[in-house]
Order: sequence, then structure tokens, then C-alpha cells
Amino acid sequence: MLIAVAIMGKEGFEFLTAGIKRRLGKFFEVYGPAERVSRARYRVGLVMFALPILIGWVAPYLGHHLPGYEANELVYAVVGDLMLLSSLFVLGGEFWDKLRSLFVHDARAVFS
Repeated sequence: MLIAVAIMGKEGFEFLTAGIKRRLGKFFEVYGPAERVSRARYRVGLVMFALPILIGWVAPYLGHHLPGYEANELVYAVVGDLMLLSSLFVLGGEFWDKLRSLFVHDARAVFS
């Protein structure tokens, strides 16, 4: 990024990144997560979100009990990462807000 700024200058770099952000924004408007999801979809998304984290936490200790884990650790890791990322789309936009609020100090949970 520093080389790009040095070559294009600040204005050129901002023009390039603004175009990329605009295209990504259009992509996520069309293909991004839905704002609200059904209870069943939310539960499936939570399983997809928690399972890779749980397996990643347990595998170093109990990996020999998982079928084919020791021979295919990389496959387990890649599938787990893809499942975790896709779960964010299955869970919907409201979950993104919940996840974001973990990193906002003044965020408060409001139950309705």
C-alpha cells in the first residue's frame, strides 16, 4: 500500500480505494447477508459459527478421536474457516451488529 501511495499519490490512491469500496458495496448489497433471518436459519448459522471454533479448540487435545483428522489437519482447518465465514452470511445483518458491538465499549444489550 505504501508503494501504491508513493507512486499514485494520495489523491490517486483514494480514488482507487473509493472505486473498490463502491464496487464491494454494490456486491454486498446484492449478495450480502439479509437484515433479519428466521429462527431456524439463525440456529443453523449459530451451529456453523460455533462448530469450527469448538473443533479448533478441542482438536489439539482430542484430534485422534476425529475421523481422519491427523492425516488431514489442513482440510479440517480450511473447511472450518470457510464454515465460519459463511456462517456470518447465514446469520444475517443483525448478527454483524451484535458481533461489532463486542468491540464497541459503550455498546449495550437491549432485549425486546
